[in-house]
Amino acid sequence: MENNDIQQALRDIAQDGNNSQLNKVVAARLAAMLDQTDVKLQNKLTDAKGKSVLGAATSKTVQLNRNGGLSQEILLHEGTHAATERVIVQYETDPSKLTEIQRVAVRELKALHNAIKNDPRITSETAKGSLSEFVAEVMSNRNLQEQLRAGAQLRDVPRLP
Repeated sequence: MENNDIQQALRDIAQDGNNSQLNKVVAARLAAMLDQTDVKLQNKLTDAKGKSVLGAATSKTVQLNRNGGLSQEILLHEGTHAATERVIVQYETDPSKLTEIQRVAVRELKALHNAIKNDPRITSETAKGSLSEFVAEVMSNRNLQEQLRAGAQLRDVPRLP
């Protein structure tokens, strides 16, 4: 990633047999989506409040903190932010530019996010925040994935046509 090649880092994750199937699939999809995304490695990275963070992302940039942010989980999390931010922003500004599948996916993600917000079995406060954080957590946080697999609130999510 020193060479600003997030796609190769993601392809490496996708091809590593030691990784979970979910992480391999997510990495492969992100590699295809993040062709116009810069990656910046920083010695110190803080949020808007000055708090140290391991990573940050916008729809066009992924930033990783050299001090703890160079893990597979952080890369997948921030890469998911970058990719989903593009779709969510497009959904909110001009959904006609998205495919029907993308529009349905955003609606289903919103429904699932709303369903877990007040579920005490979901321990990730980050996932209960914004839709973007929820999506990134679902795709990168193994503990949250297990909680969702265990059925926390999934039966309460309305099925969309």
